[in-house]
Amino acid sequence: MNLPAFTAHLLGSLLLALAFAGAANAQSIEGAFFALHTAVGQIEARAAQQEGLITEERLTALHTRVARLQDAAASIAPADTAAYADSLMAQAQSLSESASVEDPTLALAQIADVEADLRIKDESRHALGLGGGLLGHVRVGIYTVRGNQRVSGLIVGASPVADRRADSRYRFPRLSSASAATVHELPPGRYRFTVEGGGRRFRAGRIDIGLQGQESITVDLAVQ
Repeated sequence: MNLPAFTAHLLGSLLLALAFAGAANAQSIEGAFFALHTAVGQIEARAAQQEGLITEERLTALHTRVARLQDAAASIAPADTAAYADSLMAQAQSLSESASVEDPTLALAQIADVEADLRIKDESRHALGLGGGLLGHVRVGIYTVRGNQRVSGLIVGASPVADRRADSRYRFPRLSSASAATVHELPPGRYRFTVEGGGRRFRAGRIDIGLQGQESITVDLAVQ
């Protein structure tokens, strides 16, 4: 066992646990960014011990992306901060886990999911043209479709793709309907959608939410 690497990972995990507790209790944007910076540090410590895991350029870009988001976080509307912080915490958790995943291919896949989510959050700012303001949420409308027919009565859920622990971190408040979309407000990012009904649950694809600063999106989810 490489003791310096193990010590760095253990310390990072302890700091991250404290950040999770703080963000969970206070729904704190500051706590979420602290957790992200800590998790990036864990990746950096592993990369220093495992040549070829991730390039220095990608690490620098990840640090820069997190810092840019943090600098603009004050522009997020107060009503959106709790959900936004929760979304950031999902990314921090995934980065932290990827630092200890033995399979480098899986670790890189997790890192790539986080990179994509943070990129969407960051680029929503540029598209809005609000002098650096971040888009706090996107109004997401979902129809469930079987074949070429919209169907009703299904439960729709979404989770950040980076969150491998939950299929329905965010559950849409109404069952799907053929006549009207079921709607939920989600922070910009990359999401995995699930649908439940008839005693079955299945994944219904990945969707990028908030591309180019889109403030609303309506999607047909194909179901089995």
